[in-house]
Amino acid sequence: MQVGSTGGLQSDLNVTPMIDVVLVLLIIFMVVTPKNDRELPVVVPEEVTAPDQQPPPGDEPLVVEVDEAGALRFAGEPVPDLVELRLRVTEAVLARKEKVVFLEAHDDAPYDTCVKAMDAARKGGARHVGLISPQPVVAVPGAPPSPAPAP
Repeated sequence: MQVGSTGGLQSDLNVTPMIDVVLVLLIIFMVVTPKNDRELPVVVPEEVTAPDQQPPPGDEPLVVEVDEAGALRFAGEPVPDLVELRLRVTEAVLARKEKVVFLEAHDDAPYDTCVKAMDAARKGGARHVGLISPQPVVAVPGAPPSPAPAP
């Protein structure tokens, strides 16, 4: 009969410390993971029920257009310079509740002219200046192709 250890090497692996480390790591990841969720506030526009309905007379949007040559138009009429644009915006905005002016610039319009037109609209009394782009040309299946632009 032998008492005590035999003095040889023990071939069993002690996994208790490894399980403790894994459980601590699991708890850390469980605590940290919910803090990594980042949210971005999104404002979704309301659904429009009648998109083809025209605005009532006098409520047409005020649009400043800049073409590729830098020529200005306001509400479809040519404007000779930025001072005249500011005066026309002032007259148009005075009678409106919402003081919004839109800028529609051609793809090749001079950048500085566009910025000066936005500044003139703001100085003319517009609280907000929005940017709009021309309607894209959509191909309709079965329709004849549109004529190519003249060079």
